[in-house]
Amino acid sequence: MITEELKQFIKILGSKEGDNIILDAIALIGAGFVPDEFIAENFYYDYYQFYTKGVLFIFDHKYLNTVMFHFTKNEGYSPCKIKLVKEIGANSTRNDVISLLGQPSLVNDKNLNLSWIKFNYDNYSLHFEFNINTSFLQKITLQGKGDRLL
Repeated sequence: MITEELKQFIKILGSKEGDNIILDAIALIGAGFVPDEFIAENFYYDYYQFYTKGVLFIFDHKYLNTVMFHFTKNEGYSPCKIKLVKEIGANSTRNDVISLLGQPSLVNDKNLNLSWIKFNYDNYSLHFEFNINTSFLQKITLQGKGDRLL
């Protein structure tokens, strides 16, 4: 169900910033990025923001732990065109994702301002966010296991 592209992004989780394997994933995205950083006390994050391709890499202490894919124009990002899960795209709803992937590990049903579901796997998790007005997929976040939560 997951695509070869998603498998490649899963494979780079935990890699050190600048490793060749990350450069291969950047080539898959096919665009330049805007670097940024956040530093406060014990937190040190580097960001690779691919605004025109709808992708964000987040490095925690120089190791990649999160990749976000925006499927709608959101937070300054253009929609991501990379197919991550077969049959899932910008017009998919929460029910579409559940029908394809099964019951999620976590569900947000209590906060009406944010709709999301999360699937935990052995080495990673997939977090799907949905627009509360249209119910369509807005963002997928891929995160390595055991990493600091953002």
